[in-house]
Amino acid sequence: MANKSKIEWCDATWNPITGCTPVSDGCTNCYAKRMVERFPKAHGERAGVETGTGKAALNPIPFSSIVPHYDRLDQPMCWKRPRRIFVCSMGDLFHEDLALFEETEKIFEVISACYKHTFMVLTKRPQRMRAAVEHYLRDGFPYFPNLWLGVTTENQEAANRRIPILLQTPAAVRFVSVEPMLGPIDLKPFFEWTDMDNERVNRGPHWVICGGESGPGARPMNPLWVQDLRDQCASASVPFFFKQWGEWVPTNVYAGPKERLHMWSNPFHPGQMMERVGKKAAGCLLDGCEHKKFPEVIA
Repeated sequence: MANKSKIEWCDATWNPITGCTPVSDGCTNCYAKRMVERFPKAHGERAGVETGTGKAALNPIPFSSIVPHYDRLDQPMCWKRPRRIFVCSMGDLFHEDLALFEETEKIFEVISACYKHTFMVLTKRPQRMRAAVEHYLRDGFPYFPNLWLGVTTENQEAANRRIPILLQTPAAVRFVSVEPMLGPIDLKPFFEWTDMDNERVNRGPHWVICGGESGPGARPMNPLWVQDLRDQCASASVPFFFKQWGEWVPTNVYAGPKERLHMWSNPFHPGQMMERVGKKAAGCLLDGCEHKKFPEVIA
């Protein structure tokens, strides 16, 4: 938990559930697993073998174990100022090892009660997310006007599998997080505007986040992929939020000392060079500008 966050698109994080297991290519360099390895108390520790001092040693709980933290449930209730809260930044709220309705109900109760906050949930398991939301709406929960639901789509394959299910899930805002971006993505088939009561209504994703990979082993992101995604969003009148380049940045963006270079074999942009300079130095400028748009809240 943090009542402040360095994640650019949220104000705070709330982790009543931690832990996850890999499901696709985007999980290879999971930042949450890396954070738990550095700070195991954030996920939890178990008593192990007794030491010579008479005290039991504490062993970190593996990140692959899904751990509910009931002592964190009331944290958003203590925050007086309205916040955009990223729910389960250190795990997946809809993981298969979690009792879907029994465990998530407590979290949905808090979301329903804390109407002044906006709760933002990202998952790679949209089937279980849809099942949970539909279950609670049938079970008498009110519609959640403060709940934004999103899926991570690191490449086209993930987009094709996850976005259609997201669009079938009731939510005030539905968003797509293309981070880490590992390949070109065409979102045009998912953008859909329709006329309803003399008003244009977006039936597709309401918001798109994009970012490159950071940390050890980070994979470069082709600038053409990002530019194309930005242009798709602009054509569809969908807000686009470019979070970061990650560890790698195009050589024409960064003028500092070089570390190492990566050459793209790109038939449409021969000789495109990327260099590894670190997340902070790489920044978030795309064609010289920041792109940090948010969606309008839909009533």
